[in-house]
Amino acid sequence: MTRSIYLSIALLLAQTTATNAATAFVNVNVVPMTSETVLAQKTVLVEDGIIVLIGDVDGIPIPEDVEVIDGTDRYLIPGLAEMHAHLPGAGTRDIERTLTLFAANGITRVRGMLGQPSHLRLRQQLLDGEVFGPRLTTSGPSFSGNSVSGAEDAIRRVRSQHADGYDFIKLHPGLSADEFQAIADTANELGMPFPGAKGTLYDSGVGTPMIFRWPGKEVVARSLGKGKRVRKTINYADNSAVLVAETPEE
Repeated sequence: MTRSIYLSIALLLAQTTATNAATAFVNVNVVPMTSETVLAQKTVLVEDGIIVLIGDVDGIPIPEDVEVIDGTDRYLIPGLAEMHAHLPGAGTRDIERTLTLFAANGITRVRGMLGQPSHLRLRQQLLDGEVFGPRLTTSGPSFSGNSVSGAEDAIRRVRSQHADGYDFIKLHPGLSADEFQAIADTANELGMPFPGAKGTLYDSGVGTPMIFRWPGKEVVARSLGKGKRVRKTINYADNSAVLVAETPEE
């Protein structure tokens, strides 16, 4: 019962965000998730998809011409984010079901990690409320040893995806050091994030130092041998790179 209450109110919040309607959640229990507490019997006012006011139910006047949702005995939580989604193509029979399931489970933002051209139009349709579902941030087709042919090709692909309007670059295994460095340099020049995963980088030769540079950071890794994976995990936030090195297996 409790779970259905959480999901129903989260779904309503997703609908409110999508339509940009002014909405008041009245007498609702707010779970802020910034501390282990529940703010009981609150009114939450949302305008243009933004929470503008949270206060005691008896102390917040309800503006005229707003949609009022009775939150009595219900709980309101912040929208959740799916940070690694592989979405079906826009226009396929699975996309509507997938987006609805996201919203029904309280997810109001999705980061698509295996993007395609149809997702660019879908992103705008979701933002405009033409399609029901969470807001979308999307990569383009991934960069890997199968899709990139040299540093110049890597640069061209980064610039092309930036011009097309993708939000970030997705990296997969198989890239050489030169290809990775070309992607990193070009993406940083354009202000475009480039998340990757363990095993994204491969060594270029025995004992060859590889230097990867980001704004304010320089990381040097020693090659283990041609064709062997560089054992690292790469995380990116706010367009800054943090590289966490693991001890290679002997």
